[in-house]
Amino acid sequence: RQLLSPLLLAYDDRVVELEGDLQHAKADITPLHDQIRSLVEENERIRREFKRYLETSAKQRGDSNELASDEWKEMEERIELLTSENDILVEQQQILQGELERVQTMYQEGEREVGRAHKGATEDKHMVELVEHRAIELTQEVDRLRQELAEAL
Repeated sequence: RQLLSPLLLAYDDRVVELEGDLQHAKADITPLHDQIRSLVEENERIRREFKRYLETSAKQRGDSNELASDEWKEMEERIELLTSENDILVEQQQILQGELERVQTMYQEGEREVGRAHKGATEDKHMVELVEHRAIELTQEVDRLRQELAEAL
């Protein structure tokens, strides 16, 4: 790890951070998604039951075409509230899904950056090894020439 460049280490730390963010986002979204789906299903079930109740109630009273005006308005308001609640929950789910996708994109970009940095670091390390090897060869050549010069004198 000490041989890696500080930039590569920073990228690696960022990827770890993004992985944690991604895991937290997934952990947060999954239960919310399940709760939203459950609430939407419950609201739809309540709406159906309420409609059946209204129809049954009207038939029992014998006025199948009309309910009392106040009772009808109250029931319409309840249905409207349930519909609004469903819409809000679906919108929240979409927002959370968008946030999860954004975090996943950031994570993937971080992984690509680390890959490029790692490749660059590997190439740099190879270049350093070649230069060191060449320096050793040149040092040996200089020593050999000095020795020949000393022998000649």
